[in-house]
Amino acid sequence: MKYIPSLDSGQKYSYLASRQGTRKPILPVHTPEERTLFHFFLHHEPLFTPCAGEPNWRAAVKVWNSKADREEFVYYKLVEHLKVYYTKWKGLSQIHDALSISADTRKPLVSIIHDPRRSINAPPVPSIPMRELVVTEGILPAESSIPLPPQNRLQELAKQQPKNSLENRERVANVDIVVALDGRR
Repeated sequence: MKYIPSLDSGQKYSYLASRQGTRKPILPVHTPEERTLFHFFLHHEPLFTPCAGEPNWRAAVKVWNSKADREEFVYYKLVEHLKVYYTKWKGLSQIHDALSISADTRKPLVSIIHDPRRSINAPPVPSIPMRELVVTEGILPAESSIPLPPQNRLQELAKQQPKNSLENRERVANVDIVVALDGRR
């Protein structure tokens, strides 16, 4: 359905819906209501659970979007949105199945891992009270004898001498030559 400002502007994501030109925004599966609806469709809608192969996504998205027209927190989907969520769901379903199958095998290890007696042998945490950090001076003294990088030396020289003096221009030129020679090494 088309976006109608007088009807649809008060809903969540109304700006997105207006930009998309739809009554509701087109978003990936992201709300709890959408997840619940997806799982419902997997169990009760033949378009989502074919006997073999992938679901009929074009028909499934039409069923989804017609439901989205009637449900508040269910938004329109594209085929890609349902495919991506289906792939994610299948992966999580396989993990769940693997954990269920291996539950009896994992049970002894899980009980060992979660046994509270394991922490008896852990060393105690030191209980020394923390002291407030007080900084009395910096790392370097205020008048540092560390030479400045070449660019900063030029700036310092320029500040020390008047800019229009011939002598200053010669000093800056000499520094430029030294900097250039330093760069060749």
